[in-house]
Amino acid sequence: MVIRAWQKGTCLGMTSRLALAAFLSTSLACSGIFDPEAFREQGEAAMAEGRAHGATTDQEGCVRDGLTRQLACGELEVMCQAMAALWGQACMESAAPVEGFCAGVPPTSEIMASSQWRIEQCDAQGHSGNTQCAQFFSAVQEHCHD
Repeated sequence: MVIRAWQKGTCLGMTSRLALAAFLSTSLACSGIFDPEAFREQGEAAMAEGRAHGATTDQEGCVRDGLTRQLACGELEVMCQAMAALWGQACMESAAPVEGFCAGVPPTSEIMASSQWRIEQCDAQGHSGNTQCAQFFSAVQEHCHD
């Protein structure tokens, strides 16, 4: 059920998904399937790349380019999705601010408002019904309410 909610992006925010990814990766590390050091290195690289890109664009550019990265991930590619989210958050942090960028963005704790807002954002981007899109916009919420 948790994995299905993760895939749909309807009840877990970015922080919750990353915590779940950490739990799953720890479990896999103990079984010898997953290398946590490689995950950490990939995360740091994604964030460094996101920060560097953010220095060349504004927050809206980070959303556009981060969404492209997110949509390139398969629905079950949890690591790819986590890296896209980290890239997007780091990009938005270093990007030129856009006036009103966070206006109307609900916190992830407001589940119904979050779901509706994500649907509206994806509709506006031409990605109606795309769960990958909705998942990426949780990174925007985390950025705006960090």
